[in-house]
Amino acid sequence: MIYQRLSDALIPITAQPFRSGYREYSPCKALKPYIRCFWTSVAQGGRLIIPDLCADIIFDTGNDKAFFCGVSDEAFVSHRQTETFGIRFYSWTAALFAEDSMRKTLNGGFELNGHFRKLEKELAPKLTYAKTVKERIALSEKFLISNLHERHCGLFLNALGEIMTLHGICTAENISKILHISNRQLERVFSEYSGLTPKKAAMLIRYQY
Repeated sequence: MIYQRLSDALIPITAQPFRSGYREYSPCKALKPYIRCFWTSVAQGGRLIIPDLCADIIFDTGNDKAFFCGVSDEAFVSHRQTETFGIRFYSWTAALFAEDSMRKTLNGGFELNGHFRKLEKELAPKLTYAKTVKERIALSEKFLISNLHERHCGLFLNALGEIMTLHGICTAENISKILHISNRQLERVFSEYSGLTPKKAAMLIRYQY
């Protein structure tokens, strides 16, 4: 299974994963190829976030708000002062749970109704009333398993696999030649399914390795 191979090939590392107030939770077996982790963070600002090749849906449990954050290509410091619960997707899997493409999501924060309308309607209200992290994870897993869209693109996944095999030490032109496609076609599928350019994906993969 290609998603399993990709998640096994690269497990993105986040900054300060063991810092007090922050914790990651592994997803169930069925979601491991698609979800990097669930995570929680309590009211502590000043946490360093590094480019981790992931996209997140974040629920502000203190204010009952939720939003989607696309992949970030630069480190930044989070100053959030509320308790949050997050679903962290790999950059290549977020599109499988969305109703819209990942175009122009790099470094962006968006309301859920822009990309995850069903999740906003069906899951977000339940998480508001959940009392524990265990309940939130169980509710999230049930929803995600039921709403996994098999809309994958073989060309995109093959190109991504090639970049990972090369540990990001390559150019878009190299990948286009290997797959016998045009640079324009490669750019289009990367934008559609990850919000990244092939060059940016290679840079982030190289950084993570």
